[in-house]
Amino acid sequence: TILYAICQLSDDRLRLTVRNLQLGGQLIPLDLDVYDTDGSAGINVPGLSQNAQVSGQVRSSAIQGVQLPGIGGLANSVINSARMGASNSLRQSTIRLKAGYNLFLKAQ
Repeated sequence: TILYAICQLSDDRLRLTVRNLQLGGQLIPLDLDVYDTDGSAGINVPGLSQNAQVSGQVRSSAIQGVQLPGIGGLANSVINSARMGASNSLRQSTIRLKAGYNLFLKAQ
């Protein structure tokens, strides 16, 4: 199952909002936020704000595919990887999560 999310880098977190689910060749609209196991919105990425070399927040977002093995209202899932293009310069940030990374999907 493939979910499509809007990704945004903010402080030390990768924030993801799932907008679509691809199932059986059809796109199904959704409105889900990704929460890390610490209960906070977004995935904790220590040192992200230092590596971004910008004050405050990185103000860019991109749509990327996120593959999850299943879906539920509040789902404990596996995420393979997430990528994000930083618009402040033309450089690209890449964030990779290990297979089996647990997260939660919460309806907005």
